[in-house]
Amino acid sequence: EYAGLFFYGPHQIRVMQSVFGYDPQSVAAVSADSMTGSAIVRYPGNRLVTLQFNNRCWNHNFITVLGTKSCLSLEIDLDGIFEAELDDFVRLLHERTMSERLNDMLSPSYLLIGILASLREGGEMPVPVDGFLLGLISDEASQDIEEAAALAESCGARALEIRTVFGKQPGELNDQDIAKIRAALDTHGLLCCGISSPLFKYPLHDPLELERQMQALEAYIHLAEILGTRRIRGFAFWRTPGIPLGKALPTIKAALVRAALRLREHGMILVLENEPATYACDGAALAQILKEVAMPEVRALWDPGNDGYADTGEVAFPAGYEALKGWIDHIHIKDVARGKDGAPAGVPFGEGMIDYPGQFEQLAADGYKGWCVLETHYRAKQQLSDEALKRPGGDAFSQGGIEASRECLENLCAFFNRNGYAVKR
Repeated sequence: EYAGLFFYGPHQIRVMQSVFGYDPQSVAAVSADSMTGSAIVRYPGNRLVTLQFNNRCWNHNFITVLGTKSCLSLEIDLDGIFEAELDDFVRLLHERTMSERLNDMLSPSYLLIGILASLREGGEMPVPVDGFLLGLISDEASQDIEEAAALAESCGARALEIRTVFGKQPGELNDQDIAKIRAALDTHGLLCCGISSPLFKYPLHDPLELERQMQALEAYIHLAEILGTRRIRGFAFWRTPGIPLGKALPTIKAALVRAALRLREHGMILVLENEPATYACDGAALAQILKEVAMPEVRALWDPGNDGYADTGEVAFPAGYEALKGWIDHIHIKDVARGKDGAPAGVPFGEGMIDYPGQFEQLAADGYKGWCVLETHYRAKQQLSDEALKRPGGDAFSQGGIEASRECLENLCAFFNRNGYAVKR
């Protein structure tokens, strides 16, 4: 659109990137009207840059820097910019070299897409790129949020998905706990990409438990608002012997619709995970539930590794993925192999039976822009004693989780590099 955000916006962003760099992590934007707006851009190290868009007074450009000892405000002198740009163009023709990287030239457009997403959906949004957004489920590494955040940052992940922290479920965290989580995320320049709650992971017909679940949902919403995510994970009830999905569907739908309507009030969504012990036991079953509910606030959390644990015979890729295509908002990554006894067990990423090469090739072809979140789901190779596994503060996967999660994150990043996939840092 002439004079719109994409028409003049790249110039202002180019000024910002010349000063602060080409690796912004996220952006939160607000708009007064079509002519004016503001965006707060978050850089690694928790540096914040504010962009003010004012299309009513477009012939003056200013920069203000707030430092630790003083502040500076000055008008940006744009005299000579056309001559400088022409010099770059002539140099390109003579020397056949570009003055900057192509990705850097394209990067303002990605940030503008993030600004539009923030205006549309509200809240802080990751800056999209042609690549995968990598996250880590917090307690797969450690119950200590600082340890989990430090590992995620060191391995190139951009976000944590919050499950149990300090040995507490998401709904049990108090304001002091939440403040510590927020501080750890900020210190390590991470986003929160979701609340990994156990919502509706309980028996099908239990009205009292349903009310407790709806009360817990309020705590999950509170946590999500403070941590800046709009995504809450949920399930489709434990499978009950003798009650097939067809008969259970009305009860499942009623609960999911009730939760979705509450989440709609807060601009949030429920991502429903395929989990073998629930009615959404594989991709096909989850797709059936989503089609029945048919609400934009209820989307799919696709976990190919969980299909490896399922007893339905579905192959995660391509069958499970194809059943869910168009519904997927979020992805968990784990690998699984069958032992000598034929039982499935977690293994390091890349060493199992899930066709992740085919899965990621198709995700890239389909333009998937959501999160890919590692759920390590196996113990480190240095086996721990039974006494260590009985320590309080999480399940067996949390014990030795730092070593196991580091191994899987490194395997995953190496896999991306081998196959030419970018990982958005």
